[in-house]
Amino acid sequence: MARIRSLVSVLCSLIPLVGATGIHARVRSQQSTNAGVTGEIMAIDNAAKTLTVKGANQDGGTYVTNSYTTIMNGDKNISLGDLKKGWHVAVISDQENGKNVAQYITVVDTGN
Repeated sequence: MARIRSLVSVLCSLIPLVGATGIHARVRSQQSTNAGVTGEIMAIDNAAKTLTVKGANQDGGTYVTNSYTTIMNGDKNISLGDLKKGWHVAVISDQENGKNVAQYITVVDTGN
C-alpha cells in the first residue's frame, strides 16, 4: 500500500510538469524551407522587388527581395538595381507564405 501511495504521489507531481510544457509550446504557422538555385537572370522588377532566375535544370523561379536580402558581386555589397538581365547568379531562398524570399544572392558571372 505504501508503494502505491508513493507511485500516486510521484505521478501527481509529474502531471503539472507535463501540463506546463504544453502551455509554453508554440505552433509554427508556416514551415520555412531553405533552397538554392544557380542560373541566369531573366527579369528584374525593381518596383515589386523581385528577381526571376532560370536554372540550368529548368529550376529557379521568381524571388522576392526585402531589407534582409544580401546581394553580393565579388566582395562588394550591391542592390537589386545593380543586377542586370543575363547575369548568372546563385540564390539562396526560403519559402515563406507561398513565396520564394531571397536571403542571399551572389553574382556568379556577368558575361564580361
